[in-house]
Amino acid sequence: GYELRQSNRDRYFMERTTASRAFFVGEYDLGAELSGGLGPLRYAVAVQNGTPLSDTGDNTDYTSEKTVVGRLGADSAGSTFQVGGGASLLDGTGFHAGTAATKTTLSWSDNNQDGLVSLAELEGNPGQAATESSTYTRWAVGADLELGLHTPAGWTRVVGEGVFATNLDRGFYVADPVSTGYDIREFAWSVAAVQDVTKWGYVAFRADSYDPNSDFYDERLGQFIPTDATVLTLSPAVGVQVPGLARLSVQYDYV
Repeated sequence: GYELRQSNRDRYFMERTTASRAFFVGEYDLGAELSGGLGPLRYAVAVQNGTPLSDTGDNTDYTSEKTVVGRLGADSAGSTFQVGGGASLLDGTGFHAGTAATKTTLSWSDNNQDGLVSLAELEGNPGQAATESSTYTRWAVGADLELGLHTPAGWTRVVGEGVFATNLDRGFYVADPVSTGYDIREFAWSVAAVQDVTKWGYVAFRADSYDPNSDFYDERLGQFIPTDATVLTLSPAVGVQVPGLARLSVQYDYV
């Protein structure tokens, strides 16, 4: 999409959207990329190990399966008007860790606090056989559109993105279809507008929505009821900048 490809020094909002941080805990991944363009057309395809590098997560790649990411789009930039956009595709493999075998154990809970063992306070815990590790498929399709118009006040930019995904969440509502018994469907969208106030400042606003599980059920009064788990974040921001040198931003997130 549009946001993930931006560098931190170019991004007006200090944090990526909720969905972007859920899908890609780190912004970089190990792999090989082929990219280029012809006139306004742009293309890029990459083969990666599928484990984005993160400062806080586990960066170990537990499967030899590769993740393929591709994008086809266009970008036309002029002195007064800019337009760009594209469609993206991700196809990869997730990993479900197995469990080791456990022995049968006996536990005691001193319910009446008398320090004496009684049969009612003993509980047997049967051993469990080991379970094998397994893999599962994950994929995502997305589209983005960017528009820009230059006025005497500066550039006005509007950006929109939308993503459908399955089993891709790796940082927020971590998807594991092996544990749940069904594929986790995810949907996200975001819209952002940035207005330059001359070349020395800007004001911006972003709304992003992320549904981490479109089939989420909540238990209420002993019954399972379909529940909307969508997280909506509204983010106004203002900033001052010295073009090409420094930027000071203030952002507020209402979640």
